[in-house]
Amino acid sequence: MKKALQFICMGFVALLFCEGIALLSSFPVDTQPYVEKKYSGWNGVIQAWIYTKWNPDGSFIRWLNSCASKFEKAHDGIYLEFIPVQEEPLQDMGASGIPVPDLIFFSPGVITNHNMLSSLEDKAAIRDDLKNYGNGKAVPVAIGGYVWAYNTSLVGNAPRTADELSSPVLPEDVPYATLIGLLSGAFNETSEEMDLPDSGLNLGLPTSAGNGTLHFPDATDRFIEGELSCIPVDARALGRLGRLRESGKGPAWSTAATGELTCTDQILLAAVPVQETNPDRAMLAEEFISFLLEEEAQDALAGIGAFSVTGRRIHSDFSIYSEMDAMLNHLPLWLPDCFSEYSISNSDSIVRRFLRGEISAKNALSLLGFEEV
Repeated sequence: MKKALQFICMGFVALLFCEGIALLSSFPVDTQPYVEKKYSGWNGVIQAWIYTKWNPDGSFIRWLNSCASKFEKAHDGIYLEFIPVQEEPLQDMGASGIPVPDLIFFSPGVITNHNMLSSLEDKAAIRDDLKNYGNGKAVPVAIGGYVWAYNTSLVGNAPRTADELSSPVLPEDVPYATLIGLLSGAFNETSEEMDLPDSGLNLGLPTSAGNGTLHFPDATDRFIEGELSCIPVDARALGRLGRLRESGKGPAWSTAATGELTCTDQILLAAVPVQETNPDRAMLAEEFISFLLEEEAQDALAGIGAFSVTGRRIHSDFSIYSEMDAMLNHLPLWLPDCFSEYSISNSDSIVRRFLRGEISAKNALSLLGFEEV
């Protein structure tokens, strides 16, 4: 009886094994042939170029790769490849003979000819004031900004006046215009005029303020050493200050957003170049853009020190980025035109007129190529 039962069990296992082999053989080992058949010979790789004039406190490619892995799981056989490029390939796209990518990520002012870009569907997830930014040819997917970091030992309260901001400096690699919104609340009184140097911008502070022009990261280094009371910072510099704080180094500091508006050139845009060969590729590229605007992907921007474009705060009140997050979500936002160069030769004179109180911050921003969105 026992032997008979053993034979029956062995036969049952053999039957299951054979059925398993047959079942496995019915599944495609490689999805590539099916993808190529569906998309007329295309191998399923969505190629994306990325160039940005700013870096958050992390890597955009790290964020994009994380989002792509989730997108790829929902689209069998589709893969995204992110390629860092310089400005030139984007500016010469379509004319240089280099194959056009399926997707591009770029900063304002890098592309001036939007005719090479496909029209995109409205993205309901984007905050209202950014819905028309990009003229229907580009979509913002991440944003950043600037706030003042101030030494709480040297400045008792958040700096709100020129007297309290005794030694602010302008980072060399931050365009003057991007700080006008911050300066608008801090410099509402004229101080002794000082000559603008050949390189950098002197903020027109009283002579007791010392040298108002420093090169980045010299300004941050001097702030860390306690030599400067405040400096304008972006998320990357905030990240550095935060890591020093965690290790018990650097000064005691906090942040403050001054003024009644905020302006920034730190915005990452996505667009789909015109493709003549395979419309399915353009459709998938745009679908990925929509995926980046979903709640999970936007929340993940917090991990690299960037900010959401959907109108929701993603950094907690205990985060070093909290002040900037609130500022970007609650103050009127001024941005440079998406497809125009916004740096102009007479920016020094415009900022000087603003600091002397001859023109308002909004007039200065308009002259510099910024406008409220």
